[in-house]
Amino acid sequence: MALRIDKKRYAMQGSGTAWKLDQVVDDIDRVPFSIIATNADGVPGRAGEGTLQTKAGPANVLAAVASPKTGYAGEEFVLKARTDRPAKSVSVEIDGQVFPMKGSGKSWELKKAIPDIGKKSFTITAINPLGVSGRPGQGSLTAKKSPLPIPDILAVDVTVVAPGKGYQGDRFTIQAKTSAPSDKVFLEIGGKQYTMQGSRTNWTYVARADLLGQNPYRVSARNKDDAQGKSYEGFLNTIKKPAETVNILSAAVSPKKGQLSRKFKFTAKTDRPAKSVALVVGDKRYRMTGSGTQWTLQRKLEEEGAVNVTLVALNADNVAGRSQELAVTTYKRRYTYNRADGTVTDLLSKTKLARFKDNGDNSFTGLMTDLVWAKQPKQIAVSFNDATEYCNNLEIAGKTGWRLPTLREWKQLVDRKQQNPSLPIGNPFTNVSTQFGYWSKSRHKFGPQYVYQMSLWYGKPNHLKKSDNALVWPVRYALEQN
Repeated sequence: MALRIDKKRYAMQGSGTAWKLDQVVDDIDRVPFSIIATNADGVPGRAGEGTLQTKAGPANVLAAVASPKTGYAGEEFVLKARTDRPAKSVSVEIDGQVFPMKGSGKSWELKKAIPDIGKKSFTITAINPLGVSGRPGQGSLTAKKSPLPIPDILAVDVTVVAPGKGYQGDRFTIQAKTSAPSDKVFLEIGGKQYTMQGSRTNWTYVARADLLGQNPYRVSARNKDDAQGKSYEGFLNTIKKPAETVNILSAAVSPKKGQLSRKFKFTAKTDRPAKSVALVVGDKRYRMTGSGTQWTLQRKLEEEGAVNVTLVALNADNVAGRSQELAVTTYKRRYTYNRADGTVTDLLSKTKLARFKDNGDNSFTGLMTDLVWAKQPKQIAVSFNDATEYCNNLEIAGKTGWRLPTLREWKQLVDRKQQNPSLPIGNPFTNVSTQFGYWSKSRHKFGPQYVYQMSLWYGKPNHLKKSDNALVWPVRYALEQN
């Protein structure tokens, strides 16, 4: 059995032929309704229709609340009311004044600033469409005094008191600035708390730094409500008296002239034990290894030509002493290649040499590149991952550090005027197959699964997927250690 009022359907309670429904009807005046019954098969019968004659009942206030319940004077509170029936208007009385609330139906509210401090009671009354007042609702709120601004420490300035030098035991002036007027400002240092002198936002104190190095301190401020803001922590840094300077007595470099690709060995001797010694090249500084008065460093240089380097020592206070300069000559090329006969010319001695130096261990060093190539490549084509693993595990005459060549290194090796294989005239390599390409370690633009490969039939590069097979020709740097 169902009741329909104003397009809304309500299920009735009952059984057999007796059914009823208790339902609040908010509409006023004549309200048509219909009742329809369904049988056990869910088939509806003929509906019965009727009309209710309603009039507006009193709208009673069910809830009268303030949000927030407790706030600060001068700030806005929201007064809310909920009625049991739709109201035509709702008003609130507070501090002897009546204010209309905004809303409709059963929900109403008023936003109002409360200027005075204290607990405020208020009464909310609703009027129905016939102008009849319902039962009012009572509520209360509390307006507190607005808090004073909480002072944060904005900045702290520390200076040593003249004629101090910032040594252990010197006095320091500590000046603090706060974000709001403060009642008291405190300095904590050395496990004790001191009250700083000043007023409003500017405060100062003179403290002694008894520790060598960092003397931690903390500055905090409070207002008249005893509320503390953000503090500031820092250090009074003291130093010991300057140590004696350390001078470079002698300096040397070996060799004095060499190719950019090699390492130069620098040595220095100081007149007394140094904390550290540095090699300075242009605007770059490199720390040398050693202790006491003996220091050394091996490294490559980046500039070509006459390079001036400076060796300088620091004492315990990191103060530099007298330095010494060294002149080093570097060059990019020592050899030129003679394509006609496959030899190279030594630019220093002006002598003609074989381009590939026999290391006597089934490997050859290319004088043009300082790269060591295996005498012969691996004869079986494998995938890229297998080729990489083969090089990593390879050991020739006790030498390790083998890898796949880069595309640039392949281009430096091949001679495209030669074919099958496209290698330089007079090269010492054996069993060089040209039926397959050779892996490189250089990634191709097609993506991470592709790398360059070199064909030694014509000496031209191409690309290959890592899962495909190609030949392996291991290479390593000439300076690579075991």
